[in-house]
Amino acid sequence: MAMNKRLSWYRLPGILLATTILSSCVSVNERQLPGYQVPEFELLPPAALKEDVGVLQKVNVRFDDREYQYESIIEISDGRLKMLLLRPWGRRIAELNYDGDEFKVVRELGVSDKLPFRQMLGTMQMIFWPMRVIVQQLDETMWRVVEKENIREIYYNELLIGVVEYGAGASWSRNVIYSNLPYDYSITISSILLD
Repeated sequence: MAMNKRLSWYRLPGILLATTILSSCVSVNERQLPGYQVPEFELLPPAALKEDVGVLQKVNVRFDDREYQYESIIEISDGRLKMLLLRPWGRRIAELNYDGDEFKVVRELGVSDKLPFRQMLGTMQMIFWPMRVIVQQLDETMWRVVEKENIREIYYNELLIGVVEYGAGASWSRNVIYSNLPYDYSITISSILLD
C-alpha cells in the first residue's frame, strides 16, 4: 500500500476546527487524576497484527468543556506502521513510524517535541487492534483488556482506566467512543477504510 498515492487524490475539506487537540496534549498528559498511577502503554509490534490496514480517521477529543479535532491516516504493512497526523486543511503535524523496535517521529516545523505521540499511538492500538493480538502481547503484564459485545474495558493493575464503545461494522471501520478515566477526556473516532 502506498500512502503517498492515496494522499495525491485525497484533499481534506476545510471542515475541522481551527484548533487541534495536539496543541493541548501536553496539558492532558500532565493532569492524571488523583488515585491513578498509570504508566504509558507499551506499543504492540505491527508484525503481530498479521494483516495490512489502511484507514482514514476523523478524531474529536473533548476535555474540560473544550473540543478539538484532527485527522490521521494510518497504514500498517510489512510489519511497519505509519501514522500521519493532519491539522485543518490537511497541513501536516507529524509522521509517526514504528517497526516493533524503533519508534520515530518526524515533526513539522513549530510542533512541540513534548507532545505525547507515543501515547497517542498506544491508545489507537488499544482501541482498534483485535483482542487476539492484545491478549497475546499483554500476557504477564499489569495491563488487561476485557471485551463484551460492543464494549472494551481497559484495566491497569485491576483498575479500570478506559472504556471503548463500538458502533456496528468491521473492526477498523467502526465508529468509536473512548473514555479515558485517569485523564478525564473522551475521544470520538470515525474511520474510513482505504483501498
